[in-house]
Amino acid sequence: MEPFSYETERFKKIDKDLPLEISCAEVENDYKMNNNNNNNNNNNNNNNNNNNNNNNNNSNGNNNDNNSSNLNKIFLMKWVVVVNIISPFTIFYLYLLYFDSINSETVESEMEFNLIIHVYRSMWSLVLLLFLSSFNLYIWDRFNIEYISIFKFKDYLKNTNTNSISSTDEGSIIFNIIFKKSIALLFILGVSLFTSILYQSYDKKISIFIWICFFFTLFYNRFIRLMVIENIILILKAPFKSVTFLSFWIADQITSLSIFLKDFNMSLCFLISFFNIDYCSVQFKWISIILPTLPFLFRINQCIRVYYDNNENKSQLFNALKYFMGLIVLFFSNLYHNKDNGEVYKVYWILFAIISTVFSTYWDIVRDWGLFSKSSKNYFLRDQLLFIYKPFYYFSIISNIIMRFTWVILINPSYFGFKSSNEIIVGIFLVSIDIVRRCQWNFIRLEYEVIQLNFKNFKQINIEDIL
Repeated sequence: MEPFSYETERFKKIDKDLPLEISCAEVENDYKMNNNNNNNNNNNNNNNNNNNNNNNNNSNGNNNDNNSSNLNKIFLMKWVVVVNIISPFTIFYLYLLYFDSINSETVESEMEFNLIIHVYRSMWSLVLLLFLSSFNLYIWDRFNIEYISIFKFKDYLKNTNTNSISSTDEGSIIFNIIFKKSIALLFILGVSLFTSILYQSYDKKISIFIWICFFFTLFYNRFIRLMVIENIILILKAPFKSVTFLSFWIADQITSLSIFLKDFNMSLCFLISFFNIDYCSVQFKWISIILPTLPFLFRINQCIRVYYDNNENKSQLFNALKYFMGLIVLFFSNLYHNKDNGEVYKVYWILFAIISTVFSTYWDIVRDWGLFSKSSKNYFLRDQLLFIYKPFYYFSIISNIIMRFTWVILINPSYFGFKSSNEIIVGIFLVSIDIVRRCQWNFIRLEYEVIQLNFKNFKQINIEDIL
């Protein structure tokens, strides 16, 4: 007779098909195995609990890291605001210190004086644009804004000596190229300008030689050469070829360099005419009227081409209208400043300049930046803010409006504290402020592009894939 035990009864209930001849030893062995399994399960549960605790600790640590990262980003954007505040005042101070008191008595003639100003102003415009553009790249990289993919910089890196780099190093390499180039060019400009001011000696031939060294240094980089030349060609082909994002971007940067185009023309003419300053001064009068219109014509062509490629995007026609308004302003500005009876056109110049500036400011803030959303939880902004720090956006709105209206200085420079009434000298300050405004515009314009691209990609996902 089988001895009674709870274990055997339990075993029989669990598996009734087993033969009754099973021995107690086997049952006891099975019971011990079950106990061991239970103990192992308990240990596993304890381990799982420990793992859960570790995961909770890790998630807390990640939250702390995210909070720390956000604080660092907010601190960084505070510095961006500080830099944007300091830059215009620093430029104004340097202008008053070094340029506003310059007069044509230090050179042989007024034409030679104007030539030297054109040469140095062209170099300064590019130095400032490159330096602030490197600042754009650094901030975008810190906030994980994929500017390399949007601009398709990889295509240009492949054709350079940087084929073996990893994707994580691409941003730092591009930043180093632009930043180091801007520092090298600033050194060339600074040494030559400081020497000229120190000895009160401005020689036109020496200035042109420095100008040649400057541009040789600028394009002594395969990445920059390929990017600039290829996109200039694409800009010229805009009416007949689809517009890339980078070609549109560069064309927009050029609209802030309309004064630079005049300077570059004067300097290049003096070089290729074998230092015939009289010839350049004569031809400069009519070609200087045409050159500033080119960036606006380029952008009009691009807007029309984008509309042609995508008929639903009718906003591009209004964007083209914005640049057409800029052409009207240039037309009346040239009549006012170059005609003998120019005072007759002053009212028209100011009127159209105000209309164009208001329209452009609206387009910057609402269309290009996507701000002033009525339903946004962030007052006067939009729901998604990649830069986190809200005061940066409010400051950008206000400062953009102020810098858009700096053209009013040309109405009466002395009223705004400028000693010189020479438009070429005052233009140094105006082109500098517009470049600062442009690089501030760059920050939020590319951020908004990333947000739009992410939204479009989300809309293209099939709902069945989500479900």
